[in-house]
Amino acid sequence: MTIYQEEMQRKAQHYGCLTDYDEADQLLLISHKGVHLTAVNPEGFMYYNNKDLTDPESREVFSHLVDDAEVVREYVGLYVSAPQMQPKDVQNYRKFSEYGDVVFAGMYSEKHGFMFCSWRQSDGGKYLAHGDYSPDYLSSKENYAVRAGLIVKDKIFTQAEAEELFKCAAFARDNCDSLTYEQDRGLMELMEKLQDAYPSLKENPPTFDDGEAPILNM
Repeated sequence: MTIYQEEMQRKAQHYGCLTDYDEADQLLLISHKGVHLTAVNPEGFMYYNNKDLTDPESREVFSHLVDDAEVVREYVGLYVSAPQMQPKDVQNYRKFSEYGDVVFAGMYSEKHGFMFCSWRQSDGGKYLAHGDYSPDYLSSKENYAVRAGLIVKDKIFTQAEAEELFKCAAFARDNCDSLTYEQDRGLMELMEKLQDAYPSLKENPPTFDDGEAPILNM
């Protein structure tokens, strides 16, 4: 299997999928509870037939895999074409990007998959400090952009802030009878946008505990 396929296999197993490798066609086959979801080619692209995905749970898993495949193609594509980092202690990493005194890189292990990191660098990249390590590519890329000043930190919600916004929006939709159609749709779109930015909100939607929910003046 290629690195693309190995990463997709890890993603699929996270959702409880079974995988098999077709040596003849060089395809990673992914199924969920007996339902064939997709076949992944060596470049990380997926073959599928939407007509086969009639089970709601399988469709949800498949949707996650589609999102994952796009991200996997991005960071694996960077990795396979990126140059090796030069400092001795991090030569197992490959440089994805650098801006100012901040560098972003990733390493791959057949056993554990990917690890990503951003560092502060000095003396032309000879020395690195304050490494921020994460197996999550999207959060690591965002951290790099913030550290490098490409994104203003105050314009980004933290995970905790995103969870609070999501809970408030969900609570208002469920409990505020005076919402107009446009207001309800706006809250729904806000929740979907938060879930796209913070996938954990989709996997485990947060709710208020008893006694924690805000009081709505209606």
